[in-house]
Amino acid sequence: MESYSSEINSDKNQLDMSLSRSEIVKSLKNDRDFFDHKCSRLKKLFLVPFFNHINACLDDIKSSGKVKNSIDIWCGKWCITEYIQTYTDITWLWIDISENKIRFAKHMYPHMRFEKTDCEDIVSLWKTFDLLICTEVLEHQEHPEKLLSLFDKISDKYILLSVPHEPYRSRSNLMRGKYISRWGTTPDHKQKYTKSSFQKTLNDTLPWREINVQSKWFRLIAIAKKL
Repeated sequence: MESYSSEINSDKNQLDMSLSRSEIVKSLKNDRDFFDHKCSRLKKLFLVPFFNHINACLDDIKSSGKVKNSIDIWCGKWCITEYIQTYTDITWLWIDISENKIRFAKHMYPHMRFEKTDCEDIVSLWKTFDLLICTEVLEHQEHPEKLLSLFDKISDKYILLSVPHEPYRSRSNLMRGKYISRWGTTPDHKQKYTKSSFQKTLNDTLPWREINVQSKWFRLIAIAKKL
């Protein structure tokens, strides 16, 4: 498979300036896919342990000297996107299936590369990346193993994943008075991963990779390294 480098069609990354930022935000607010493009200061403070561990993971991966390009799958968590793009010695590509999200992202971050595409499209192009990052996505999937199988084809070296750590995430929701009728379970979460169940899912789906799962601040973070 061909490695996907920086030769990305620049035409796809040209920002449509026909809409103002407020018009784009308005269109997103009318869309079920609306997301918070900025984390609040308080939320960022609570995310510090998570970011620190992501930083340690990326530094460890980079130390191998084998990571030149990376793809971030479904990059709706913009506080994470903003953070990892500071690794300027890696060629980054962010993809999402929402046209509104990509349009807004290009408006907010014109110096970064975004494309509206899906994992299956990347696989069909026979493109691979040294590093694949996917944060807070698998818990929303009815069949996450199908997505993980695609990830295995897209990444020829490393996969970096994160999911909410249960039951602690649900308990934290209850403490904040959220989703009480659901015992703290976030409504669109179809999977509830404990550390052992997440490890088993990754071991079963990615058998040719060395899996390391750790718990950090209500989240599970995993690195899957190709053997």
